[in-house]
Amino acid sequence: MKNHVGLLSLFLIFVLAFVCPFFMKVYSQRKVHPQKPQDFSSASSNFSRITADQRARLSKQRHNQVFQKFKDDSKKLSEASSQLNELIQKSSPHTYSILIVKKAEKVEKLAKRIKKRAKRGFR
Repeated sequence: MKNHVGLLSLFLIFVLAFVCPFFMKVYSQRKVHPQKPQDFSSASSNFSRITADQRARLSKQRHNQVFQKFKDDSKKLSEASSQLNELIQKSSPHTYSILIVKKAEKVEKLAKRIKKRAKRGFR
């Protein structure tokens, strides 16, 4: 048994002394290719090619789309608040429906969205 332990330790010393430096040399010679940074100049040059007239037209379209969303949300808010009012009128003073809570949360969410758009403006 002692003989095997001695042979095993000699083998490990051989591996560490001769084989490991070989692998170190091989791995140190590997070339590492760094990635090239991406060029975003073409995207900015395309934007600069847009004329002032085209920019104004795009801005106007965007403004109209945002204002239309604002109007649609206000209409949804009006409908949801009237539905909430109907649900409350149908309920009794001692019990409330889960639908009332869900509808109230929907009204609150729409009101917050409209308030946020009004503060931010129609940009």
